[in-house]
Amino acid sequence: MSVTEPSRVTFESRLFVLGEFHLPPGHARWRRENWIGAGAHVVFPGTAVRIAHAGGQEFVADANLAVFYAAGQAYRRGLVDPRGDHCVFVIPAPHLLAEAVESAGGPRSLPLTHGPVDAATYLRQRIVAHHAARSPEADPLLVEEELTRAVAAAVSAAVRASGALARGGRGPDPVDSARATLAARLGDRLSLDEVAREVHISPFHLAHCFRARTGLGLHAYRTHLRLREALRRIADPGISLTDLALDLGFASHSHFTDTFRRTFGRPPSTVRAAVRARGSAEARRILEAAAGVSS
Repeated sequence: MSVTEPSRVTFESRLFVLGEFHLPPGHARWRRENWIGAGAHVVFPGTAVRIAHAGGQEFVADANLAVFYAAGQAYRRGLVDPRGDHCVFVIPAPHLLAEAVESAGGPRSLPLTHGPVDAATYLRQRIVAHHAARSPEADPLLVEEELTRAVAAAVSAAVRASGALARGGRGPDPVDSARATLAARLGDRLSLDEVAREVHISPFHLAHCFRARTGLGLHAYRTHLRLREALRRIADPGISLTDLALDLGFASHSHFTDTFRRTFGRPPSTVRAAVRARGSAEARRILEAAAGVSS
């Protein structure tokens, strides 16, 4: 097993620390309690993982959510995606995070655990993460401004949805189990009946409670996961866009391109060129387009 440090900081200033976290399956951190360290974190998952904050209910953290940790937060993780735990983390300055929470009408101490992330916010943090990781000198004004927007949007959405994604009671949660199934079998041609049988409830009940909890049907939820995985892998030089589309379960390159463009406002070829560029000009163009993307 590699002893490489899972966290890599890609940008640091007085306002933000931005970085990537890659924890392979089999690492010792899967088997013990973890601590988030200094500073509250806003985390944008890349792969799905089960997370349980100390004293809280376990939930599936996937790419359709942002996850929040208080400074020093204790938590446990469980494997969902066989690739492990891959995410982007943001550590805002305390005063900046406090302003974001206050502006959203949330509680002062940020006891939020997770909340939904819309397409524009997910695109924004991915473009900034790519820019910071690939540019010799990331543009601080670009990174800080876009992270401010991403954190504010994530906090605001979590405050609005407070309780909607959480579930009272204990025991197996069919909606969370269905989300784990969709994330772990992202490229598979699943039917509603297959997912329902896997989580041990009727198809009718699953379709009803999944939409009530997440605001999306299972098909739309999976499409969002597929597109966000595409954003995570889009800079990979070892895979063509056609192969990426087919690997993620899209019927064809054109189907992938049309769906990607409708969701993110630009075709995948344009976004790939932007994240591969080492300067900030291409990133700025994509981020300006993201301002017109809703969800």
